[in-house]
Formats: sequence, C-alpha cells, structure tokens
Amino acid sequence: MERTLCNAYINIIRFWHRVDKECIKSGPKFGTPFSTKKLGCIVSDMREDVVKIKAYAGLPHDQESGEDRQANKAVRLEVEEEKIRVEDHRRFQWECDGAQRLDMVLDWLSSKSLNNQCLARQDRILRGRSQITCQWLFSHDEFLQWQNNSPLSPILWIHGPPGSGKSTLCSSAIEFLAKSSGSDVVIFHFYDFAQHLSPEQTLSILAAQLLLQYRQRLQEIPDELQKIMHAPESLFERVQKVIKALIEGYSRIYFFLDGLDEETTTKSSWDDTVLVLRFLAKLVDDSPTRVRVWCSSQRRDCISKELRGCRSLDIDGYTRSDLALYFSDEVSKLQLLWSSPSEQPSILETLKSRAECSFIWAKLMIDALGECWSTARMEEHLKGLPETLAEYYHRFFERVQKLDRPLACKVFSLVIFARRPLRLEELTEAVSCLESEPHKELQHMVKPNFNSIRTIVQPFIEFITTDRTDNSCPQEQYTCRILHSTLRDFLVDHPNILCDNSSDLRISAEWPARACLRYLGQSRYSGLLVRREGRWLDVTEDPLDCRPLLVYAAKYWDKHLDDVAIAEIGSVESFITSPNFRTCVQVQSLWVEAQFSFFSHPNEDNGFNTYARRVFPSWFAQAQTGPGQKLWTDYCRFLQEWIYFLSCEQCGGEKTCEILPYVGQLDRIWFGALSPNNFLSRLEGKYTSFAFQTNVDSDGVQYVFDAVSEAGDKVMILRIQLEARVNRSSILKCSCESWNLSKERPPELQHKQTIQLSTSSCNWKLYTESVTDPTLQTGKAAPAAFGPDCQTLRIGTQLYRRAKNDTFVAIPARYFPCDLRSIYIEEFARRHQFLVLTSRTNISKVDLKVTQIKADGAGDEDDDLDTSADEDSWVDGDELDEDLEDEDSSIETASVSEDEFECGTDSEDSSNESIGEGSTDSSANFGFEDDILPLWANHFGNEDTDTDNESYHSFDISGFGVEINAHSKDCNDISEQSSYDEVFNNGLFRHEERHNWERPSSERAEKQKAQATITVFDTQLCTRLFCLRQPIKCRLFASPPVFHPTKSLIVWPLADGDILFVDYLAKTHFIRRLQPSTPHTGHVFMKIHFSECGEFLHIATLEAQVKAPELKNSEPLPPIKLALLVCTYRLSRRKTARSPQQIHRMKLALGQTTQLHVSKMPFTLTWTSKDLYFSCSRKLLQVYRIPLFGTTEEKGQEDQQPVWKPRKPFFLPHSASNRTVYYFPPAENKSGKEQLPSRILIGSDFTALNDTEPNEDEEDCDVLLVKRVIDHSVGRRGEFHPPIGCYVDEDTNLGGWVDSHARANILQDRGVGHLDMPAERFNSDDDCDLEPFIY
Repeated sequence: MERTLCNAYINIIRFWHRVDKECIKSGPKFGTPFSTKKLGCIVSDMREDVVKIKAYAGLPHDQESGEDRQANKAVRLEVEEEKIRVEDHRRFQWECDGAQRLDMVLDWLSSKSLNNQCLARQDRILRGRSQITCQWLFSHDEFLQWQNNSPLSPILWIHGPPGSGKSTLCSSAIEFLAKSSGSDVVIFHFYDFAQHLSPEQTLSILAAQLLLQYRQRLQEIPDELQKIMHAPESLFERVQKVIKALIEGYSRIYFFLDGLDEETTTKSSWDDTVLVLRFLAKLVDDSPTRVRVWCSSQRRDCISKELRGCRSLDIDGYTRSDLALYFSDEVSKLQLLWSSPSEQPSILETLKSRAECSFIWAKLMIDALGECWSTARMEEHLKGLPETLAEYYHRFFERVQKLDRPLACKVFSLVIFARRPLRLEELTEAVSCLESEPHKELQHMVKPNFNSIRTIVQPFIEFITTDRTDNSCPQEQYTCRILHSTLRDFLVDHPNILCDNSSDLRISAEWPARACLRYLGQSRYSGLLVRREGRWLDVTEDPLDCRPLLVYAAKYWDKHLDDVAIAEIGSVESFITSPNFRTCVQVQSLWVEAQFSFFSHPNEDNGFNTYARRVFPSWFAQAQTGPGQKLWTDYCRFLQEWIYFLSCEQCGGEKTCEILPYVGQLDRIWFGALSPNNFLSRLEGKYTSFAFQTNVDSDGVQYVFDAVSEAGDKVMILRIQLEARVNRSSILKCSCESWNLSKERPPELQHKQTIQLSTSSCNWKLYTESVTDPTLQTGKAAPAAFGPDCQTLRIGTQLYRRAKNDTFVAIPARYFPCDLRSIYIEEFARRHQFLVLTSRTNISKVDLKVTQIKADGAGDEDDDLDTSADEDSWVDGDELDEDLEDEDSSIETASVSEDEFECGTDSEDSSNESIGEGSTDSSANFGFEDDILPLWANHFGNEDTDTDNESYHSFDISGFGVEINAHSKDCNDISEQSSYDEVFNNGLFRHEERHNWERPSSERAEKQKAQATITVFDTQLCTRLFCLRQPIKCRLFASPPVFHPTKSLIVWPLADGDILFVDYLAKTHFIRRLQPSTPHTGHVFMKIHFSECGEFLHIATLEAQVKAPELKNSEPLPPIKLALLVCTYRLSRRKTARSPQQIHRMKLALGQTTQLHVSKMPFTLTWTSKDLYFSCSRKLLQVYRIPLFGTTEEKGQEDQQPVWKPRKPFFLPHSASNRTVYYFPPAENKSGKEQLPSRILIGSDFTALNDTEPNEDEEDCDVLLVKRVIDHSVGRRGEFHPPIGCYVDEDTNLGGWVDSHARANILQDRGVGHLDMPAERFNSDDDCDLEPFIY
C-alpha cells in the first residue's frame, strides 16, 4: 500500500513536469501541435494507481477479526467524540471572541459608570413606587397606539407639573414593556440636573445598553463596529453610527428619555439635549415601525417647540387619581386606631386638596402624619401643615437652629451646585476646607461628622448607598443627592433663606467655587505628587487616599468659577501662576478621563474644528483687560507641546507604550523652554531647559532661520521682515542674534546685529518664489542660511563673513570676478579667505512662476528680478558660462591621474581628463551622455522620460513633508508652497531601463537642468581659483562642500555616489564613486567630515532603497528603506589629496518610510573625534552613537562594535517632530576651562496661526477651541518659536548607552564603502552601433 501511494505521488509530479516542459517548448506559438505520447503513458500509469489503491483500501475491512473490528469501532467513536469536543471548543472560542469584541466596544464608549447610575436610579424609583399607581397608563389609548406599531405616534411626550410622578411613570412603563414585549428591547436614560452630560455621553449610555442586550441574547456583535470606532469622524457621529448598526438586529426598540426639563437650565445643556432628540427623531423617520421614543418632562416652551407634531399626554388629571389611591393606601397603613371611620374621608380630602398634583408634597405630608401619636395630635398637625410645597420648604429652613445654619448653608450649596453628585467624604472634606483658613492646611477639628449633617439636612438631602468593592470607610458608601428638583428651584429663587442680621449665609455657587480653589491652594500641593510603592504621595508624604476631594476639585474648579463673579480676580491669577497649578494639571492627567484629549466638531466648511477641554474660567480667559488672555495663551503653548505626554491615550494602555511608565511625572516637561515670558517657565523640572529668546516681540517677522555650531556651543538666529515699497525694491530688515552656551547655565545673548538690504541686491525672489518645475522645487535652497561653523551668512545671494567683533560684514562684490546676484547658490563653505560656492540645479528667473505670470500680462510692479536697476547685472545660466569663459580663459582645472594630482602638474593631452574651467564643452569624462550605472543609481526628475505621463510619487517619515503628486508638465495645480513642501520621492530614482533612444543627445542636453557647479574664490586676491560644471542625473540634498582643516583640499559630493576631490591651489581634481550597500538604492545626502588632525576622512551617507527598480503610476507607492552608511578613510600624511583608503565602515538600519523631507531633513549629525551622533526629529529622543573607528587592525575582519542608543526614554516637546533636533555629548569649550554637559538643542519653528474664537453657541460649553490652524509655510506672518535646549546627564537622565540592535549587516566582497574610479559612461549616439542578435 505504501509503495502504491508513493508511485501515485511520483506519477502526479511526472504529469505536471511534462506539461510544463511542453509549454516551454511551444513558447508563444500557441497553435503549434506537440506529441502527447509521453503524456498518455503517464496518464495510463495514474489510472493503474487508482485501481490498486481501491483494491488495497477494501482489504483491511474484509480481513479484520472480530476483536480488530471492535477496536476500530472504538477508535472511530473516539474520533467522533474528539470532533464534538473540537466543535464545542470552537464554539466556546467564538463566544469568547465575541465577548472580547463586546468589551472592547464598551471600553471605547466609556459609559460603564454612567450606565450603572442610570440602572441604579431605575431600581431606586421602582422600589419607592406605590404598586397601585401608574396602572392607568397601560390601558390608555395614546400609550397603546404608541406601543402597538401605529405609524402616527412613534414619539410620545408625557408632560406634567413638577413632582407629578413623571419619572415614576417612566420607570413603570420601562418595567412593563421589558416584561411583556418578549423580543423587544427597552433602552432608557434619566436626565439629572446635578450632572450634565454631553450628547456623546448620553448616546454612549444608550449604545452600551444595546450592546448589553446583545450579550444577554447571545447575538454576534456586528463586525462593522470595529471600523466605526476608528473612523476619521467626530465621536458624536461615530456613536450615532454604532446605534444605527445595532438597531438592525432588533424588531422593535423603545427609547426612553426622562427629565428633559432638567436640561433647560442653560442654553448649552439644552442644545446638547436637542442633538440627542433630533438623532432619535431621525431614527424614527428611517425606521417608523421599528423605533419608538418616549419623552417625559415638565412643560417648557423650548421642549414644546422641539417636539411639535408628536403625540403628547398631559398627566395632570391622572396624577390626581393616583394621588387619591396613594393617600388611601398610605393612610390605611398608619393604623389610626384612635380615629373613627367617619373622620378618615375628611383627612383624605384635606390631604388631596393640599397635595394638588405633587407626589413629593404628598409623601412629605404622609411622613409627617406618621409621627403623630394621637388623634388630637394628627388634627393639630393637619391644621398646621402649609398650604403648598414651597411654604413647606420655607418653614423647614426657618426652623433650622442658628448654630446649625452655617453648616446647613454650606452643605446645601455644595450639594445643589455640585457638577456631579458628591460622595459623602467629598462633602465633608469640602466643608472642612471652607471652615479652615485660606492657604493653610485643613483643620480636621472642624470637619463635620455624618450624623451631624444628616440631622440637619434630612429629609431634603438623600444619602444613597453605593456599591464599593474596596475596604473603604463607611462615609464612602454614600452619595449625596437633593430630594427633588423643586427643592433646587426653591433655593435658587430664595438664596437668603438662612440669612439673618448677623451673618451672610447666602446659598450660592460661590461656596463650591471657593472650596475648590482653597483646597487646591494648600501648601501640600505646592509640589508635584510622587509615586512610591504604588501609592501617590503629596509633599507631606501623605497618601492621596486620604484626600477625597482632590480629583473633583482639579476637574471642576474652573467650571464652578464660571457660575460666580468673584471680585478678587487676583486670587484666580495667583493660583494659576503658583506651583499648585502644575499639581492640578498632574492630577488631571492622572485621574480625569479625556482631560487632555482633542475633540472634533463639524464646521461650516464641511471640515472639523478641533477642541480641547477648557481649564480656565471662561470670564477670566476672555476678559478684555487683566492677565487672563496672556495666561491662557501661555497655557495653550504649553498644551500644544506637551498634551501628548499628559494624555497618554494613544496606546490604550499597551505594554509597549513608552509614556505609560512615566505618566504623571510632569517634572520631565521642559518648562524652562516655554520662553521667558511664559508663566510656566518659572517652574522647576528634572532637567535644566531653556529657550534662546529675549523679550523682543517677533510680530511682523516673516522668515526665521537658525543654525547651531559644529561644537554645539553657539546658536545663531536670523529673523527677517520684508518691508514693501511702491515701485521700488522691497527692503529686508534682518535681525541676527548670537547666543553662547556655558556650563549648565541658560544661554547668553552674546551679540545682536541689524542688517538691512534690498531684495534686488541679493536676488531674493530667486529663493522665495516657487518654480514651475516641481523637480527644481524639491530641495531648493532656503532664502538664507549660515555656514556650518556659523562664521559665514548668506541672505539670498549676498554673503557675509563674521568679523572679530562678532558682527557679520558683507563680502563686497569686488572680491568676486563675477556678479554673485546672477548665480544660484545652494551650499557654501569658507576657510580663511577661501570661499566655495556650489549648486546641483540651474535655476534662473525663467524658471519662476512669477515670470510665467508676467508673460500672461499679470505682472507685479515690485518685481526685483525685472527692475531696471538689475537688468544689466542679471545673467542667465548660459550667459554665465560665456561670461566666465571670456573673463578668465587662462585658468584651467585638470582631472588627472592620481600621481599627476599629487605632483600638481597639468596635462594638455586630449586623452587626459581635462576640462576648460569656463567652458560648457565637456570631455569624455564629463559629457552629457546617458550613464550605464548599477541599479542603485537614479535619474534626476523627469529626464529621459515622458513628461506628459511621468508623475512624482512621495514618501513620508515621522510626519514630515507634504505629498506632491502632480505631473511635471502641468505645474499650475501645485499650490504655492514653501521649501518645506518638498519630499524625497520615487521620481528621484533613476533606473537603467529608462533611456530615451528617440531624442538626440543635444535635445536632451537643452532640457537638462541638473548640473553640479562648484566655484572656489580667493576673496583676498579677488580671483577665482577653480570652477567646474558637471551634468548629473540625480539629486543629492543637504550635502555641502567641506574644507580640509590644513590642506588646500575641498571634498564635495556630486551625485550618483560621485565625490569630487579638489586641490584648489593646484587647480586639479578627481572623482571617486562611493558604492552603496544594497541594490536599487539612492543617496539622499552625503555628509563629509575631516578629523581635527586632518588624517581621516569620514563620510556618512543616507541611503534610500526601493524594492523594485520600476514603478507604474497605477501601483501603490512601496515603502523605502532608510539606512545610514558611515565610512572612515585614512588620508596620506605626505599627499593628503591622494585617494583615501577605507579603514572602517558601519551601517545603521533606520526602518521603512513613505515620505522624507529633503529641504528640512529630520536628521542631524554631530561629529566627535571617536563617534558620530545621529539624531532623528521625534518627540521622543532618538539618537544613535556610531563608532568612527574599528577595534581591530586585521584586514578583512569585520568590526563587531554595536550602534549605541540611550537606555532610558527621554521626552521632547511635540513640535520636535517638525523641528531639527541636535544631540551633543559632553565637550570642552575652546578655552578648555569649562566642560559643557550633554545637551539637546531643538531648532526654531515658525508657524502662521489663525486663532478661531468660539461662537455664541460655544461660549457656554465646557470646551473651548484650543488647537490652532497651523500653516508651516515659511514667509507668512505668524508665531515664532525660538530654538530651545536642555542639559542632560548621560548616566542619570539617559541611563547610559546600550546596544540598539540597529546595526545592519554589510555584504562582504562587494566593494561597499570603497571609493572607486567612476565607470565609463554610455553615449546613446556614439555607442549605439548595433547589429542583429539572432541567437
């Protein structure tokens, strides 16, 4: 049997192998006949196998004995049982998965506690209800029509006077339908004046009850709920969609909303209720036979207007009938043996006449009669009862003893005006706070006990038992609630009910406001809370378990202040500016849900406004005078930077969350970096942080540029304001600041300078105006920049050098043999009197969009590029070549062999690699020919491609960049963006298949815009030492030239891995190519660095690898892999310009990304004598320490050193994701006397801000618009965020350095990192001598 099965398997393989072979042999000639003889033999063998298998399969059953047959039967039974167990387990797992999905949605709704309160109130009402009342409802025509699927009455409004039993009637209807409806579902919510809920919270309660019904009925949770939860919509819209999805599973759903009138106290609360009502009305319209809605409330004009057209039922008359039944039942329970039957009707009549329609008043009278011990006492009591409930309330408060009135005033004020029902322990803590002196510790001697409070306030305040699972004190088991809304209305209308001539005991909202402010102002909260052994302690080492009011006060202190008009605004200001406010923020971040979350609300433009919860009293933040607006703006700035750390909700509590272990540790926040004027900057933290900012106002500034010196001890800031003038060139007013860093002290402003120049004198618009070709816009130079050593400044094309007095002095135009205004400068470097200017694109005025506009007749009168004053000095790219050639044709540069370079000789042989300096003609080595390069090379832009069809793909990394996806031919659809809108994209990759064989090389040369140009000047002798123009076919970004520290050597990365070595005094050069580490890889930047001794050359290359060399427009963008390749080379001591020898290499894997910003790189490099520190722009410090030298001297042996990273996480401001982040290790100043500690410096940020003021409907809300509309485009009026920094200790704050496990392997024997001779280039005209290939 085994042999037969093996043969059958082999024959199957033989069959498909023969089929594959015949298909390959036939090729594309599908009609070609072929022999099927061998296939027929194989098929015949397969048929024989089938016959043998059938024969063998019947033998066991025929040959088995009785014992074997019994054993096999037992085995088969066991198999069947196992199948049943597996099926049961699968069903159990399915149920568990469903329960898990249900719990996930319930957690997302965050309504468990609110729903429990709703259920508890339903149970409490039913327990206090008289069983003989409410029965009339279930036979009433209106109710029956509403219940029995009448299309005319899907919404039923029950209304009646205060205290008429509407909530009891609602609870009875809920109970009746829940018991009698079978498969129908009953969902309900009770509005409560003591606790206002947002529409999202109300709908979440209804959705949670629907989900729980799913669990009870063992129904499967709809899969679409997961998608709804994560949809990019507001929470209100998502909860609505959840309810819509859930009601599809039921045949009938009843929604009950009770107490609508309790939400009419403020306009904002009623507006929220209206949103819920309209959503339910929309459900009714969509499903009139499935959805039923019950509303019960007092009669209000706003409610009548909203429910106009719905069935309504006034219960006034029915309440009187129920009251008669209630009185009869209760009086009979009193067992009045002392009264004769003839007296009972008169007693009942008296009670009914006085109760009118109020069950509350009826219950109070029955309770009073229950205390009577004789007939005479009852008659006396009946005569003394007030005529109305209001009179009863009035008499109760007048009878309060004078000594008890202060306590009664505080208790009633706290309970009535509380933002949510207070727990008893919170109430007593608030009373003791009010009884203690302000700004001092609470005096426990004045804390009232439970019995004292209950004796004074009963029966008007109920103490409701709550379920507690912990071992709390007895006080925690009670929640304080007012008896009825009528009592609240009475006290609001009669706030002076407890006042007398000697004291002001006014019942008002000032008491809870004063209690919260006093409580948070205690000295025990002047410092941050500290977590020890799982418990949070205050500065007095007391655990917060004994401070029950803290969380309530932290959440609601500003809301209580909204309700009052406190005269001393200074008390609010002093609290906000005190350290206690930071502790309040800490408590909010720890225990106030969604305090630091963003909320979205639709706007008129079909978009969303983003909101955050308000933390200041509305009248304080919106006051036209006083400190409120300034403090609010400062807090918004703090919130913008650190809300991600305060919320820590993006992870959902996952174990991998980097913030979760440090939640509540606000001392990690960079308070000192919030600017000197920010009130929070005075707070101390774990680190010394600072901002490079003075008190100078930055209003009017339109451009901001900064730079950090290579040593990290100086920071330069340049602010530019553009002042337009009519019919004349605009003026640039520049303010340049120089800051110094000293040992663990804030930075000092060393020098400040004002520079003024016209836009025409520096060719300003060449840098600020957008270009028509998006490939030229990518990586376009900034309008102004500092040199790497901060000793040189460029504003437009105007260059400045730093003098000995630290001022920048313009380098006069006479120092240059050509007009610099005619040159597009991308990068530059200076050493002594030698200056090198470079660029990799050829941008002129014809490339600017403003030129295209002028051609259409819509010109700008103030165009610096076209003014008559500059017309003669403007030189186009081609004109510049002629100018250079005519001006100094005697100067030559030679590309010679290595030995010739060392000797400094010039070769005039045409076979040598030589080129005229000013000539546009090129030798074989520097022609315009197409290249045959390895697959990792890339094209520049759209060269050699069809510009009509080529599109530019984009990638994203850490939030950088704005995606550009437009055709290069039609550039008008691309909006005017700053240089920050450029990305490293797929169009920048070149692939060898993309040659254009149809166009002649001359036509392609005319189209060529990518041209590497380098010019070296001697500003002292006013001569040009070296000039070279090299056409390139890819782009390289942020890769400036570098001077050797002692020799006349400049190294400049060109592109395609080519690196130019120039001896500018000998006027010679050569090119070497740096091989990448992986195929299909392009270079993003290439950083060059010489060691201080000048013996070593370091090259750090950012590599971007794509998976495939060719992409189609219809295909999705693949991710690109980023890696940093670091190589070290030894230079010859005798002949420095000799080709360097590689001695060390390391590769750092940076992961995948889809978009990378090239004009504002999210990476910085800090070079030291032994290591390279590579920093990434993130809100969590991400820095790698890469060794520059190996630990082994043996050739061919790969160094095994790791790439290091900090052990502990270190949090940065949120804007660090969009700013330049530098890390500098401990280093000595140039004087060598002081050692600078490790420091993190973050570059400036300039944003255009549009503050959206809340409208009238939003002013009463508990949320206020915080997040501003931010436009990161440079050149627009906005807000300047200066560079900031922080000193750190590598051992204490960072935890030392550990292996990052980010080092990537480098393929051996592939020449990775070697500087090789460039490959011979391919010329499509000369090298296409083709012949047929027939094999």
